[in-house]
Amino acid sequence: MYGIEIHSSVIDHCREAIGAWKESIHEEVAESFIFHGNGLKILPEGECRLGFDRIYVGAAIDSSDLPKLQRLLAPGGILVAPVGDRLTQVRRRTIDEFTEKIITGVHFSPLLKIPANSIVIPAMKWSPACHMLYPEKFQTSVKTLLLCSRSSYVQLPRQETSRVLFNTSSLIPRDVWFHIFSFTNRKCKSEEDGIRACIV
Repeated sequence: MYGIEIHSSVIDHCREAIGAWKESIHEEVAESFIFHGNGLKILPEGECRLGFDRIYVGAAIDSSDLPKLQRLLAPGGILVAPVGDRLTQVRRRTIDEFTEKIITGVHFSPLLKIPANSIVIPAMKWSPACHMLYPEKFQTSVKTLLLCSRSSYVQLPRQETSRVLFNTSSLIPRDVWFHIFSFTNRKCKSEEDGIRACIV
């Protein structure tokens, strides 16, 4: 989960609260990242290129600001935001198709536009340290490839051919596999693998 907050004191409080919550539940949970910046100035770079499955906006925005945030949705993603005095749900159907639904009337404080410091959520690259943040199927694939890269097993040739088949993953050095994994998109997941969310 990613969060964007304009006040440094709120960021500190959030990090402390998340740390205390993780200690209290005694189980492993996905990492949360909170960035200092203006929620209306999130640039569509880095982690945002993948799009988010869910976006929640915790302060009222103008209808003119809605397109800035809905462009951060992944196809199939849902954004919930107070737009003016209406709690609005936006679903991204395809790259260019969005549907909008009014949930209820609300009254929120406006999302601050000043200071207008832009924010880029840095793209996460795979490494052994963040391996557990990736979907389970991705983790299994990485383990399998790394085990195969150490294998010296040679497959038996088929009867009808004279070619010798062998484990090609063992030809690529382990360090190269680590480099390849860092460029993979952890967004390729099944529905049961969870969702990526952003809170503004």
